[in-house]
Amino acid sequence: MRAGRVVVGLLCARFAMSPVAACAELLPEFEHGELVAGLEQGALLPDVVLERPAAEAFEAARHIRDWRVVWDRGLYLESSDRYWVLRLGGRLQTDVGAVVPNDEIDGRFGFDGVATRAQIRRARLYVRGTIGRRVDWKIQYDFANQIFNDLYVAIRDVGPIDLVHVGNFKEPFSLEELVSSNDTVFLERGLPNALVSGRKGGVAALSAFLGNRLTFELGLFGDTSAVRQLGDTFSQTGSGFDLTLRATGLPLRLGPHHFLHVGGSFLRRVRSDDTTRFRSPPESALAPFLVDTGDFQSDGGNSFGLEVAYVRGRLYAQSEWIATSSNVVDDDAHHFGGFYVQAAWFLTDDQRHFLGKRGIWGRVTPRCDAFRPGCWGAWEVAARLSRLDLESGEIRGGILDDATLGLNWYLTDTLRVSANWIRGHLQSVGTAHVVQARFQVAY
Repeated sequence: MRAGRVVVGLLCARFAMSPVAACAELLPEFEHGELVAGLEQGALLPDVVLERPAAEAFEAARHIRDWRVVWDRGLYLESSDRYWVLRLGGRLQTDVGAVVPNDEIDGRFGFDGVATRAQIRRARLYVRGTIGRRVDWKIQYDFANQIFNDLYVAIRDVGPIDLVHVGNFKEPFSLEELVSSNDTVFLERGLPNALVSGRKGGVAALSAFLGNRLTFELGLFGDTSAVRQLGDTFSQTGSGFDLTLRATGLPLRLGPHHFLHVGGSFLRRVRSDDTTRFRSPPESALAPFLVDTGDFQSDGGNSFGLEVAYVRGRLYAQSEWIATSSNVVDDDAHHFGGFYVQAAWFLTDDQRHFLGKRGIWGRVTPRCDAFRPGCWGAWEVAARLSRLDLESGEIRGGILDDATLGLNWYLTDTLRVSANWIRGHLQSVGTAHVVQARFQVAY
């Protein structure tokens, strides 16, 4: 009780409108003059005045004595020395568009002509914080898909390990998968992303070397996954675990916006009598799945990924190849794969920002946001080619080829308007075109 009253008195003196002397009345057992002087100076009372429990309470209160509220792409509540940090944020992505199939696609998938659609792609709120400058945590809920996405604790600087994650988060596999959906160049990730499992419960350790030019991340995950990015494109049921490894490097770095990034990922799925399925629409959540393996039984398998990216000023280029094998029960393994090649160019004097310690892309921050006089934000044009092959053995899931053009307008670092045109060609069947726009608020 004594320690609690100390904290109440200190907070009263810090935040209350009443005089310091009035706050001192909350602590009648202390010498009134010494207590008032200590509160007015904003200093801890000497141990000769306080018993040890009260002194410890003052030490804890010291870090929350000077709270401040800051807006920096999200709402922060933090102590002046950043010993305690609390952040509130979220994202809202609203899509509108039209799907235009040819007669063959229309007849096979039942479009009934041109389909105009609108949806809330993502509607997420999160709270995250830092405790003692070394322990981070995050809780994020997606109202559009009605599921928790991120739910983890992360500890920094654990011996030679820079970061340890424990909880539900993304497996370290694939550059584009690890980039936030707020920051991808196109509205949806490339077709090979259908082979990536996304978020799962587990633990992962990340280390960076040579000034963040080399990174390694190793993770062990359970067999349960959270929501997938494009409508459950990859699903599994069974018992087992995943062992995942990703390594990246910067063999060429001539400046912050002139470098070459390379990387590779490996995932070992250990399962027993697993039900697996891969499927994908033509890089738009407004379109139906055009390729689909259906459910099949397997005993785990392996996935491999290679990634490369090059940046020089306004120019950005990136490519990935992903392949996966599934050990089919009493049969030969099934092999599926895909790749994409994409490039983008800023029409304004802006660049993409690379987070070296994570080996991923960060947020685009316009040099001059659109709400300043004479400014138009950042404008970007992009193009991508991609393929997904879901045919192996008796499984004839289809082969899908996509060509995508994109236009991005970054009004500020939190507001973005994007438009994509996608041509999806399902081999031996037909073609569907998608025209789609998105308004995004992310903070």
